[in-house]
Amino acid sequence: MRVGVCVQSKVDDPDYVVRLESRGYASAWFADSPTIWSDCYACLALAATRTERIRLGTGVAVAGLRLPTTTAGSIATINRLAPGRTFLAMGNGNTGWRLLGHKPVPVAAFERELRTVRTLLRGEPAELDVRGRTTVASLQMADLGFVDVEHPIPLVVSAFGPRTMQVAASVGDGLVTTLVSPEHVERARRVVGAMPITGMTHAIVLRPGEDAASERVREHAGATVLSTVHYLYDKWCDDGRGAAPRALAPIWDDYVAAVESTPLPRRHERVHAGHNTFVHPDEARFVTPELIERFVLVGTPDALVTRLRDYADAGLDELLLLPDLEHRDEDTDDFARAVLGAL
Repeated sequence: MRVGVCVQSKVDDPDYVVRLESRGYASAWFADSPTIWSDCYACLALAATRTERIRLGTGVAVAGLRLPTTTAGSIATINRLAPGRTFLAMGNGNTGWRLLGHKPVPVAAFERELRTVRTLLRGEPAELDVRGRTTVASLQMADLGFVDVEHPIPLVVSAFGPRTMQVAASVGDGLVTTLVSPEHVERARRVVGAMPITGMTHAIVLRPGEDAASERVREHAGATVLSTVHYLYDKWCDDGRGAAPRALAPIWDDYVAAVESTPLPRRHERVHAGHNTFVHPDEARFVTPELIERFVLVGTPDALVTRLRDYADAGLDELLLLPDLEHRDEDTDDFARAVLGAL
């Protein structure tokens, strides 16, 4: 099993990826939410000039925020700097669009954009809609070295549910999904066939005397736990605000009250405050041991290796870690020393 790291795109810290490469990580996925992080392609360019082996890509690029030509040209530019180790992962915007107060891109439009980008990355002309009419465009000057479409750029599709997984199977070269359970991976494998599957979560190596209730674990796991809570809140709203998500029932009423104390015009920003980066001060109390154990891999080195082998047996090819900003060096160093070699 390969292991990668999702990186909060931060333009003044390109050497973080150098450290990941030196620790043996296989990939670095630069997050793309323009209203909260640095531009992911600028960060990828800096990382490409400082590394030699680690695979570099988006984690994940948000459909609809840019024209397909812009997305394709941006990642093909990175491929010019890191040929053969560049990939493009794309999603329909569960964070990027939510932070603008909009729902993610509909599945049909997402699939159309993926197909257009894939065509462009093959060096072929593609039809796309621009300002309400259909036009044809291509990456015209690749032969002059402005971009690289000669070295293949794998297209990885972010998908959580069956419809988008079908899109991944139809259009993509790989799938990235949330790491809910081995059974979720098995279901995904049945849909996408032999293509590589990457599972997103965080992993924390316990120290002697620690468990999921320890303060250090709560601090390190908090951003990952809460990003899942944010996702489930949005889904709850989309689905008509019915029953609370089962896993969140003990905290649900208190959490909803905390979020909805912010008026609607700015509530979408409040919902995703600190997304996968830090814990909003008013949300630390929602990081419970039960939710840590449900949404994060926590255990001794031996226990983590055993759990990850179960995921590998279910069909997982790559684990994608989601450390927060403050603790990312500590957590990735711990995991590399204690677990990575055994995988």
